[in-house]
Amino acid sequence: MPSPRRPEAPHPRAVAPDAAYSRSFLDRRGPDGALVFRALSYGSPILGIFLVLFGQLASTLHLRGTQLLLVPIGALVGTGLVLSAILRVGQAAGDVARVVTAGAGTTPYEEQFSREESLVMRGRTDEALRVYEELIASPPTGVDPAEARLRAAELYIVTGNVRRGAALLREVQRLPGVKPGQDIYASNRLVDLLLGPLDEPPRALVELRRLIERYPRTTAAAHARAALEKLKA
Repeated sequence: MPSPRRPEAPHPRAVAPDAAYSRSFLDRRGPDGALVFRALSYGSPILGIFLVLFGQLASTLHLRGTQLLLVPIGALVGTGLVLSAILRVGQAAGDVARVVTAGAGTTPYEEQFSREESLVMRGRTDEALRVYEELIASPPTGVDPAEARLRAAELYIVTGNVRRGAALLREVQRLPGVKPGQDIYASNRLVDLLLGPLDEPPRALVELRRLIERYPRTTAAAHARAALEKLKA
């Protein structure tokens, strides 16, 4: 079955700074700046409402002279409190959205493996593999052991050492706390190898059944079932 592509980080283009450009309020505040403008747009009608309310209150209390200054002051304070509440609710909603869609601060930091990738780009794959093996043997703080094995496995596979790559994929499957996405990717990649260069279709069937059992109501399981039916046929 075709293996899913692992997303690669895009390479940003270098942009020459524009000396004439000055950073705007939105540049400095980002998405929260839009919330500020939205809150301010609500400010005029809210201020008007508070002016009417405090005006009626002043009339009821028979305020005179300097006491009437309490009307605009009270209206401004009330409006400020309402706008502050609007901003806080908007920012809280944004924080929730970031957690739900992107994980925000709940996702642990993953090592970018820039050193190893740099070695590969310079053609020093043997050295890159040695560094990966060191990370796998003794992962430092901040290094995801599953990600290190996946990257090393792909490098072993493309350089011809398919069996070491397959062994690392199996290690990913057995890691405690491995993420479902990593486990599914390792399993699919292993199926590719078992049906391809390793030529072990019976073991590929085992891997497909494992996927179905572990993730029965997922797209990965649906694809595994389809592949299993084709292999059986």
